[in-house]
Amino acid sequence: MNLTKKINTSIYKLSSWLDKYTMDGVYYGHDPFDTKECINKLKKHTLLDIPRKVLIEIDELINPKIIHKLFNIKPKINPKGQGLLMYSFAHLYELEQDPQNLIKAKNIAKWLKNNSSKNYDDLCWGYPFDWHSKIFIPKDTPSTIVTTAIGDGLHKLHTITKEQKYLDDCMSICNFLDTKLNISKEKNNTFCISYTPIDHFQVHNANLFTAEFLIRIGTLCNNQKWIDKGLKAAMFSVNEIKSDGSLYYWSKNQNKNAFNSQDIYHSGFEIRCLYNIWKTTQNKIFEKAYKNYLAFFTNKYFTNEKYLFKFTPNKTFPVDIHSCSEAIITLTTVIKDHPEYLDLLNKSINWTIDNMQSKKGWYIYRIVKKSYFTYKINFPYLRWGQSWMLRALSSAYEISKKN
Repeated sequence: MNLTKKINTSIYKLSSWLDKYTMDGVYYGHDPFDTKECINKLKKHTLLDIPRKVLIEIDELINPKIIHKLFNIKPKINPKGQGLLMYSFAHLYELEQDPQNLIKAKNIAKWLKNNSSKNYDDLCWGYPFDWHSKIFIPKDTPSTIVTTAIGDGLHKLHTITKEQKYLDDCMSICNFLDTKLNISKEKNNTFCISYTPIDHFQVHNANLFTAEFLIRIGTLCNNQKWIDKGLKAAMFSVNEIKSDGSLYYWSKNQNKNAFNSQDIYHSGFEIRCLYNIWKTTQNKIFEKAYKNYLAFFTNKYFTNEKYLFKFTPNKTFPVDIHSCSEAIITLTTVIKDHPEYLDLLNKSINWTIDNMQSKKGWYIYRIVKKSYFTYKINFPYLRWGQSWMLRALSSAYEISKKN
C-alpha cells in the first residue's frame, strides 16, 4: 500500500470511529485530565495520599478504564478537541471536496459559538475540567491554548468558505486575547502573555500561540495594534531561546516551577508558531529562531531505534500519541521549506499508523516501559489522541498527495 492510500485508509477508519460518538454535531469522549481531576481531589486528605499515588499509577501505567469505572467518569465535550476536529474536517473538505466534511466542520463551529465561556464579551473557551498548574484553575476558565486551537479551525473555515462570520469570530477571539489576559512586566520592549485571565504564568508555548494568532489575524484585518502586541510577545520568547536553539517550557523567571522542562509536543508547538510568524512577517529574526529550533527538534526528539519518537531530549518513554501527532504536524508545517525532512516525515507517519492505531480505528494513548516490560496503554482519549491525530493525518494527506 502506498503512503497516500495508507493515510487515507487511516483517516477513514478514525473518522468512522469518531462518527459513533457524536451529539448535537460535536464529539464526546474521555480525556487524561478527567481522571486527574478526580484523583487530585484526594490531595485535600493527607491520609488518602498513598491510595492517590496508587490510583495515579493505575491510571497512567496500567489501565485508565479502571479509574473511569471507579469514579464513574462520563465522557465530555472538550472545546479544544472540537477545535482540532473542526480544523481537520475543514482541511479534508479542502482536499477532497466531500460535502459531509464541510457539514461536520460547520456543525462544530456552530456549537462552539453557542458554548463560549460565560461572563466574557468576546469568544473564548476553556477545558471542561478543573486543573492544577501551580494554582487552581476552575473548569471553563478561558485558556489561550484552547481558544487559539479553535481560532485555527475558524480561520481555516473562513479561508475555505470566504464566509465573513468565521473571520468575525476570529476577530472576537483576538479581542479576548488582547484585552483579558495578563501581561508580564515589560522588558526590552517585550512581554509575556498569560495562559488564562487568572494567572500570571510565563509559558512559552501559550505565549507564542497567542502571539502568532494576533499577528496572523491582525495582518489579515490590518489591525496594527494586534500585530504589535503579538510581535512584542513573540520577541519575549525569542530572547529566551537557549544556545542550542530550544526553549524550556517556563520562562527564565519561572523555570523553577518545573526545572528545565522540555518535551517533544511543546517544542513542536513553539516551532510551528515561530515558523508561521516568519511566514506572515518575513522577519529574519523569526526565520533564524525557527530554523535553529527545528534543527534541535529533529536531532534530539527522534531515534533510529525501535521506538521512533522520544518524549524528552533524554528519555524515550512514554511514547505518547500526542508526541506522535505533533511530530507529524510540525514536520508537515515546515516541509515546503525543508524537503530534506520528507523521509523523516514519512517514517513518522508510517510508524504512528503501524504502531498506534487500533483495529477499530482509534489511536492508543501510550507505550510505556516499567522495569523490563514494555506495553501499550489502550485507551481512546478524544482530545489528547483522536483529535490531534485527525489533525496530523489531514496535514500528512495533503503532503503525501503532493509528493
